Amino acid sequence: MNATQLAEIILRASTRKLDDEVRIVAQARAATMGPRHTVGLHSAGYGIDWENGTFELIPATPLTVLTPEELAEVRKSMAMGQSWHAYKSWKKQDERIKALEAELATLRGRA
Repeated sequence: MNATQLAEIILRASTRKLDDEVRIVAQARAATMGPRHTVGLHSAGYGIDWENGTFELIPATPLTVLTPEELAEVRKSMAMGQSWHAYKSWKKQDERIKALEAELATLRGRA
């Protein structure tokens, strides 16, 4: 989407209330009843330097970009009542242990 398309959406709206608050939809925890999770807009403007040619929306609350796989892991962990960070730490340790066990088996095979 470009800035012209954004302006057209605003100007074509059936209820043009230019004083309405602008919000950014963000991924939230597992699906719940009620409105979508949103964050406020801190500022907006055209990018400069490396971001030249872009119109940027700066959220009031920092957002993070997760891959679909990471998001699925977070939701799974939250549904189980566990910490995603603890799960990621465990997963990293588990992968290291498996790699070391494989290396040990290879070394034993050479002896």
